[in-house]
Amino acid sequence: MSRSTFMRRFTVTITTASGIIHAFQSSSSSMFASHMKTGETGVSNLFISRNDIINSSFISENDENNEYRATAKRALNDIAAAFDDKDDEEEVALKQSKLQQRQQQPSVLGNMDLPSGATLATSVEQWSDANCVTFDVTLPMTELDMSLRQIDGINRASSSLRLDLKTLQYVSNVGTDSSVVSTIGNEMLSQLMDAVGRRSSAVVIDSVAPDCASGLRVGDVLVGTSATMGEQVWAKSTLVGIRSAISSRKVMGREITLRIARFPNLCPSRLMSAQSLTESFELSLYKPLGIQVADDVETGGVRVTNIAANATAAVRSTVAIGDKIVGVDSPLKSGEMRTVSTVDGLVSSVTGRLPGQPVRLKFERVVQVDAFDEVAKSDEAAKSSVRTIVPGSNAHKLLLSRCRRVLNKYLSAHESPITRSTALRSNMPVQAANKVLQALNEASAPIDSKTLSLVMESYLSCRDADSALKAYEDCVGLNACASEAVADRTRFPKIKPEASIKDLSICTSLLKAHAARGDFVSGGRVLTAMEGKSGQFSIFVDSVPAADWTHDDIPIGSDVVCYNIVLDAACRSGNVDAALTLFDSMCSMNDGTVAPNMVTYNTLMGAFAREGRVSDVYTLFYEAKQRGLVADKITYTTLIKAACQQGDEQKGLDLLNEMVKVGIQPDVVTFNTVIEALCGSGKWYMAKGLTADMERRRVEANAVTYNLLMSGLLQADKAAATLTLFEVALADRSTASLAETVELYTTAIAASAKLADYDRTMDLYSRMVDAKLEPNIKTLTAIISSCVSSENYSASIPFIEAIKSEGTDRISLKAAIRAYCATDNTPLAWELLSEDRAGHKQLTGKDARQAFDTMLESSLRSGDYDLAKGLIEEMILVHNFIPAKWTYKAILRGLGLSRPEDRNVKYTLKKESDPSSSSAEKFDYLLHVLDIMLRRNLAVDISFYSTILFEATKLGGNARRVGSLMPKAKTYTSETRDEMINMKLTWSALIRQNLDFRKVDPDQILLPKLVLRTNSKSTKGATRRMYAAEQSVYLRNKRIKEEVEDKKNIMT
Repeated sequence: MSRSTFMRRFTVTITTASGIIHAFQSSSSSMFASHMKTGETGVSNLFISRNDIINSSFISENDENNEYRATAKRALNDIAAAFDDKDDEEEVALKQSKLQQRQQQPSVLGNMDLPSGATLATSVEQWSDANCVTFDVTLPMTELDMSLRQIDGINRASSSLRLDLKTLQYVSNVGTDSSVVSTIGNEMLSQLMDAVGRRSSAVVIDSVAPDCASGLRVGDVLVGTSATMGEQVWAKSTLVGIRSAISSRKVMGREITLRIARFPNLCPSRLMSAQSLTESFELSLYKPLGIQVADDVETGGVRVTNIAANATAAVRSTVAIGDKIVGVDSPLKSGEMRTVSTVDGLVSSVTGRLPGQPVRLKFERVVQVDAFDEVAKSDEAAKSSVRTIVPGSNAHKLLLSRCRRVLNKYLSAHESPITRSTALRSNMPVQAANKVLQALNEASAPIDSKTLSLVMESYLSCRDADSALKAYEDCVGLNACASEAVADRTRFPKIKPEASIKDLSICTSLLKAHAARGDFVSGGRVLTAMEGKSGQFSIFVDSVPAADWTHDDIPIGSDVVCYNIVLDAACRSGNVDAALTLFDSMCSMNDGTVAPNMVTYNTLMGAFAREGRVSDVYTLFYEAKQRGLVADKITYTTLIKAACQQGDEQKGLDLLNEMVKVGIQPDVVTFNTVIEALCGSGKWYMAKGLTADMERRRVEANAVTYNLLMSGLLQADKAAATLTLFEVALADRSTASLAETVELYTTAIAASAKLADYDRTMDLYSRMVDAKLEPNIKTLTAIISSCVSSENYSASIPFIEAIKSEGTDRISLKAAIRAYCATDNTPLAWELLSEDRAGHKQLTGKDARQAFDTMLESSLRSGDYDLAKGLIEEMILVHNFIPAKWTYKAILRGLGLSRPEDRNVKYTLKKESDPSSSSAEKFDYLLHVLDIMLRRNLAVDISFYSTILFEATKLGGNARRVGSLMPKAKTYTSETRDEMINMKLTWSALIRQNLDFRKVDPDQILLPKLVLRTNSKSTKGATRRMYAAEQSVYLRNKRIKEEVEDKKNIMT
């Protein structure tokens, strides 16, 4: 073997972010320097001979940094080992081809545009973005015309003050200075907080003056500055530290070295910058070609200057003015393409061909791929972002790569531990997915499977299942429900549908979307189509056959993950029978590809636990053990939940201990399950002890834990302790972020409402708003309850209106009705109740009856008897409610006729009756109630009947005469006497007759029916009171007395 063969060149690709480059850079070898071009490209090529590798001559033995030298040695050993491989020429060529493809990809450092004179730092921090480049740049003190801002990656906050490096003064608003531009935006600030990771402090460049020649830009992170003396760079992370370092350095020198970390993914105003790509294509033509060409003086080569009028359709549709002709096929050797550099050479090659022999030309065209606009901007801003792209071209590949990069960025930020809480989550992944699909739509380009899968996952991460299904139909062109129905492609119609891109990943996302909507039937149909069973029905009850989703007669196939998704959808929709049917089919499959795993059993066990079927939970648990499956954390958590739902908290604690014994570490969900059960059963002190066990096991409590503890205290009537726990959690820096949630603030407000502490409620609400937490319906309901309990009724009206705009629930509706009644807005309360009874019926029957009782009392207290009559009619005749004792008491309280022992009851409104109301109007309303009861043939409460008689006695006259007739008309629920009873006559009509017993015999008067309700629960006191009332209203007929006197006179 010759030395030249032995000394073959080998290409080594090293990324700029690796420590190997740092080691190589520390070398002073001229050979290394000649091949390393860090500032130009992010992928560096080292052409090193085997002799160089063996001798390692370019690694200085005097290098003081042993770590770099050891790293370089290891790298060289790996490269030397690669030379020892017996690769044939084809393998070497393949490697070279892959390397060239990688070099053609957009490079990291190429997009970084590092400042002139910058050198890569030899010791860098580890950042969350692996592509971050850290470099040192030395600047004169006069070029520090920029400002800095301090950010907090943990709490996602930034300082309100900036540091002006030119004056070393703190300013509150640098943006007002016209000499300072490129102020950092909210989008970049959010990205920087993600990039710095779990760092409590970092300093970023906030703005740069337009005439500043430093090469630094907005978004760069300043991580270090020169020491006061010498060239050593010290790490800095605060504005105070940087200000001190620069002020001391100014005294000792005229220059300062800044260490900068630059992130390639930061986008000040656009997600991706514009980029030019060179596309190439070939075209076979016959003479005459129909194109005019000329030499390109600037760049060399031959360019198309015009297209002839008689050119073929292929030329007019494919070739454009400005295209460059770079090659022409050889007329002698088929398939060989010769380089074209001049017009003369091209003409010579074309004219030398035989008649009828085609000419194949190779063209190049520069394609401009525009930038993506900000995700936060409107959709209109991106309509011209990308031009029409040829599928499969370099521009198309770059566009898809950019799309995936954007989607991955926002998905990772959305699912990061920092933004995992509800307060910090946003819909940015949805906006990013919309922007990607809009870009592809404007480019009339198809999508690939990886990008579509990311798009659908972006929608699903924000619980937007409908958009995920629509994206599938737009991009694939098939119905998302796996039916033969036509897909709805109205959202992004210009995207070229590609049915062949659907794979297992996309179909898994599709199943997740159906599961999120609770549509397990469509999920089962999708499974059927994935398995190539076109025209067949799914395992569920379904009347729609599955469509043909095979590609070249090859089905997509399914796995146990797909089946588990559909199984979970069936369980969560409450159809456990359908879930068991799918489970049985999984068990009956012989190929084993979808054999039930522990996730399958956990899903079914969870469904049984939610339905309280504890025995079935344990049956599945033991069956899983027999299959050889190992129980995990979710398994034991489900068993604990089943035991706790059965009321056996001790069994839950035993399972928790067993879980630890078998080596499974319980998490916060497991502990919360037991804590919830203990708090629900009033065992708050045991729950508190369990939190101490969590601390010993180093399991961090979350917001749910605190909410359960606070709710447990509130249920135990320890409202003050609930507020104390909340304030303690909020004051502790380690738990403050957990306590600042909508749920905990809502529980604290509910506690203050229970204490009737209106001022505390308003203070908690204002603090909640200051923390930028959006109150929910439960929060507003607790505030309304606090206003009502503290008798600040008018203060509750704005919160009631807010609830009505957001949509009410059962509790808020009850509180709103009560607040309206307390503020004499009974018609509004009646309107709320009527809408509920005609619509969703969120109020139960008991709730609605209590609402009627409250409205009756409120209207009667205000003297609005017409409204009260309408209420009692709707209550009894329309909604068919039977008045309970609370209804009678509410009516009597509203009329001011209740006895002292009946006044302090739960639903009493704390206001007096209208003193202007006359006793006659009250008596008339009481008779109206009797008439309404008569129309339903309902029995009247004895106490209510007694009160009517006493009121008749009090009024006297015609009212007493009518009252004296009532004992004659009364019957009991156990009797059926109809003598002298007129079913059509009413008591209200009877009193309007103005009876005169001197002219009319009372025994001959037809009376309305009056049925009294008596039962074994009626007290003797109520019966005695009824007899006393009847005795007080009794009248002796005067005409009878006169007849008796006449008889006596005749006898004497």
